[in-house]
Amino acid sequence: MRGGRKLKMMIVVEALGALVWSTMENFVFLYAAEVKGADELVLGLMTTVEIISAIIFSVPMNRFADTRGRKFAFISVRPALWLSFVIVVIAKHPYWLLLAWFLRGLAMSSSAYQTLMMELVPPEQRGRWLGISNTFSALVRVGAPILGGYLYNSSHPSLIFVIPLVVDMVFRIPIMHFMVPETLGHEEPVKLG
Repeated sequence: MRGGRKLKMMIVVEALGALVWSTMENFVFLYAAEVKGADELVLGLMTTVEIISAIIFSVPMNRFADTRGRKFAFISVRPALWLSFVIVVIAKHPYWLLLAWFLRGLAMSSSAYQTLMMELVPPEQRGRWLGISNTFSALVRVGAPILGGYLYNSSHPSLIFVIPLVVDMVFRIPIMHFMVPETLGHEEPVKLG
């Protein structure tokens, strides 16, 4: 924890990401089936479309991260994920979920986030760094599925997407944008101490 404010902010970003995903991931297909009326075909196609999208965009997005920067690449595709959340909430027909999962695949196609996390610290300290950040993320994940269950069982089950969307847009990405450095050719990694 003596690595300075930059690493502490990245731990916050990572923990908020764990909160976002762990709150909703257990309920997305249940929501698709029970709330949006998705049948077995749509449920299967959702994952297929996401994987195809990730394959299509993987090389261009990672090349983009190598030329423009890890943080820049990660943040630039975040609106695709946010739009996928919005589509899931407002979709009038189950087939709209396929578009949402295609956008989700685009947002997940780059490894810029993982690369940024590794480049923040020297190679010889990456194991320690992963141990620290994973511990904080795991602590946040403990209660997140319970929160997701309460949100899903509320009178507005779409809150399992709305709350994570707000957390990601209002807290996680601004913290990352303003307080986490770009690593591509800019700075030496931060020593943990």
